[in-house]
This record gives sequence, C-alpha cells and structure tokens, in this order.
Amino acid sequence: MSEETRPAHGQDRPSLEELSRRGDDLAERVRSHLGPRGGARRATYRFREYTIGPDRRPQAEPHSFRMQCAACGELGEPYDSGEAGTEWAVAHLKGNPGHLAYREIITRPYRFEPGVWL
Repeated sequence: MSEETRPAHGQDRPSLEELSRRGDDLAERVRSHLGPRGGARRATYRFREYTIGPDRRPQAEPHSFRMQCAACGELGEPYDSGEAGTEWAVAHLKGNPGHLAYREIITRPYRFEPGVWL
C-alpha cells in the first residue's frame, strides 16, 4: 500500500460487509425518493407576467418627503409634502451656517400587478 492510499493513523477502513450495507441503504433511499413508479417525481411550473408601477390603491402607504443635509448626513422628519421639508432645512442651516447643500428624499410606494398566466 502506498503512502497516498494508506488510511490516516487511528482510522480503520470499513469492511466489505459495512460497504455493502451502506450501498443497500443508499439504494433504498433512492427507491423511496423515486416513488412507486420508479421514475422521477414530476412537477408542473406556471409562469406569470407582472407589471410594476406606483401603488395607487387606497390602502397604499402615503408618499413621504425628507430633507437630508449633504454636509453631515442628518435627516429631517418625514413630511407629507416637499415644501414642509424645507422648513427643517432652514432650521438646520440656522444651527449649522456652513451646511449649504441638502437633498430631498422622496419615498413613493410601488406595487407589482399580476398579469396573465403564460
């Protein structure tokens, strides 16, 4: 026996009887997986088209607007309109005269609408 095929110290090779038992166990598991007809189980898949767009349902979450200071990253509270967010930016500028750049973050809900089955 060469060095490459010799088992590691303290590890015994399985006997032929053990290998035969393992083979029988594996064959039984394969037969049970394949089912009574001996063939692979079949599945049917259906595909459907979807279209994404703004969620205009009455129960959709509302749009929200927030202002964020580009200098420090601080966020204002969410508002129902873009104009209300500018009030936060003015107040933030008063406390931080060097913070001159801001960004508006708009959250608009979207929803997939199911289409035809293919």
